[in-house]
Amino acid sequence: MNGQVVTGQELRTIIQGVYPRAYVPAIDKRYFLPSLDFARVQLLGSTFKDYGFKPETFDCDDYAAVLLGKVKERQLREKWAHPMAFGMAIGTLKNGLNHVTNVAVTDLEEVVWLDCIGHDMAGFRPRLIWI
Repeated sequence: MNGQVVTGQELRTIIQGVYPRAYVPAIDKRYFLPSLDFARVQLLGSTFKDYGFKPETFDCDDYAAVLLGKVKERQLREKWAHPMAFGMAIGTLKNGLNHVTNVAVTDLEEVVWLDCIGHDMAGFRPRLIWI
């Protein structure tokens, strides 16, 4: 994969610069930062959206987990040198509801929400960002 590569600590610093209250356990030593288009392709190119929303059994947390798994599967299949700065976030929507969504940090060092459910992510307050 081409793109900017950062350390786990640098990734944590980027995220906490925007969301200082979020817990960010950067597990790996290095990550590559994708372009926004590349990150969006992960969401748009996934077929699991055809499963449909099913409260409790296939809702926001399930969508986010499956998409993260598909990204990790692609990472293995294509033998990327570093994992993409792509993961899951748990937090609260502007309306107060708890929500789980996917998140990426782009090559422009922007934290972007990639929400499978289609919620308005403006005002989302993450408590945990796991990449």
